Amino acid sequence: MNVGGAIEAVGPADWTARLSAAFAVRAGENDATLTHPFHPYPARLHPEVARALVNWTGERVPVPVILDPFCGSGTVLVEATAAGAHAVGTDLSPVAVELARIKTLRTTVATRRTIVDRAQRIAREAGERARATRSDPPVLRGEERWYERHVLAELAWLRALIAHEAPGSVQSALRMLLSSIVVKVSRQRSDSDVRTIAKPVPAGSTVRLYARKALELTRGLAALAETMPDDTPAAEVRLDDATQLETMNDDAIDAIITSPPYANTYDYVSHHERRYRWLDMDAEALRSNELGAARSFAVPEAGRLRFEHDVFALVRTFARVLHVGGTAFVVTADGALADGRRIDMVELFVRASRDAGLPLVARVSQTRETFDRPSHRAFSRHPKREHLFAFRRS
Repeated sequence: MNVGGAIEAVGPADWTARLSAAFAVRAGENDATLTHPFHPYPARLHPEVARALVNWTGERVPVPVILDPFCGSGTVLVEATAAGAHAVGTDLSPVAVELARIKTLRTTVATRRTIVDRAQRIAREAGERARATRSDPPVLRGEERWYERHVLAELAWLRALIAHEAPGSVQSALRMLLSSIVVKVSRQRSDSDVRTIAKPVPAGSTVRLYARKALELTRGLAALAETMPDDTPAAEVRLDDATQLETMNDDAIDAIITSPPYANTYDYVSHHERRYRWLDMDAEALRSNELGAARSFAVPEAGRLRFEHDVFALVRTFARVLHVGGTAFVVTADGALADGRRIDMVELFVRASRDAGLPLVARVSQTRETFDRPSHRAFSRHPKREHLFAFRRS
């Protein structure tokens, strides 16, 4: 989420005061606690926002079941686990599911030591094999344009050696270490920009970065293990579509805390393409059903209609899985179409909540800057805003 701007509050004073406090993240503020900083992930919900909403939920319900149906890298789940809640997450991205599982894992000193030892051994061996010209790495076709030759060799050997580890949480951690570096050492401009740029990466630095990331991950896991209460339920993370939640029972959730993809802003399936290939993951479900993906707005009106349909389905699903008295907190922002029209998320969510019978109790909205031409046009008369909604099942 972006930060800054005047806040408009609508609803009961006690609700809007708490929502405003949760939303008031200072410009430039960064949270490097627990396992949050280990793996890059575009457009994450700020951990302080998630923490405030988790803590508020915990004041009302002991050991609440907290769901994030767009869990991404696991920000809400990490905060819920650290607070002793029962964290449940879903996502259509297989990278998100595996990553969130690792970032919420309760570990022992022995397990963390094993992760570091095996990562360092794999990094050493991968570096040695990459330097040995007589030893060709397993080829991952189609990735040559994204990497310098020596980087490609180091990544290929890392991948091959990780595959020989026994399946389980340690191997999964080793896979996520690889996931955390494959974009950084590539010619991809950034995690949210798939254009190519020259990016010099010295020989040997890829495997060294892999080994350093193991230390970063295990420091975060140690902090999480120290923070979470002893009786904290294990987090559950599943591959599922947030507009359906087929893996979720009715009336099962105390609170939903989530930030769905903003309309016509990102294409997560493109951002993580390197990761899907290097981790041998099938991203077809995300490719077909990603909510709000920029590619689905190529024809603006068709994109708008599909997005509206998905938001209505999403709120109906929230109403189904929440307990009576349960709350859904949603962070979202207004969108812009290529033809200069705006997507007013207050208007859309109000209609969706009425359709689902899930009343909107309160909201806070904060003005945001615009950075591109369609947004300048769309918000020339009405400011662009980011919102925090609170819906409650009655």
